[in-house]
Amino acid sequence: MLRHSNACWLRADALNGAGVDVYEGPGQAGRQTDGARLRYWLNGADRLRRVEARIGSSTDPALVDLTVGAAAFSAIPEHERAASP
Repeated sequence: MLRHSNACWLRADALNGAGVDVYEGPGQAGRQTDGARLRYWLNGADRLRRVEARIGSSTDPALVDLTVGAAAFSAIPEHERAASP
């Protein structure tokens, strides 16, 4: 999906000792911002390893690392998900 958007390659980097490519974007069409809100770390197999998101006016980004073989979890308890609209 990043290939078919206005996302751009930023740099080569390392994450947990493995090489990754870091991309930024895509931006929202027709909207001016002070920078991209999302960054993606992809490994050599184009697997997503990390997402960085700037949320609201916070200067600190939210980071989510994705680990192959890690146990699944839910940030929202099952009983609360069932009650959501």
